[in-house]
Amino acid sequence: MLAQHDNIVASQRKSEIALRIKEARSKARLTQEQAAMLIGCSLARYHRVERADAELTLMEAEMLAKGFGVPMTYFMRQLAEYA
Repeated sequence: MLAQHDNIVASQRKSEIALRIKEARSKARLTQEQAAMLIGCSLARYHRVERADAELTLMEAEMLAKGFGVPMTYFMRQLAEYA
């Protein structure tokens, strides 16, 4: 039962981070293609990131934050409630 709860929490966290990434990209007025170029990945992979179907490396998150003009913590705000 605990493992199932942990999986649900992990899924919620991934979805929240994906939403923050999408918000930051939109506020920066960048396309998904431009965001993919920032981290050197395919557009298909970037689509999966924004759908929470793929995870970013720490370096990719840092590059996106810099490219979007936000601190890396922007992607993780409100996640403390899941801890």
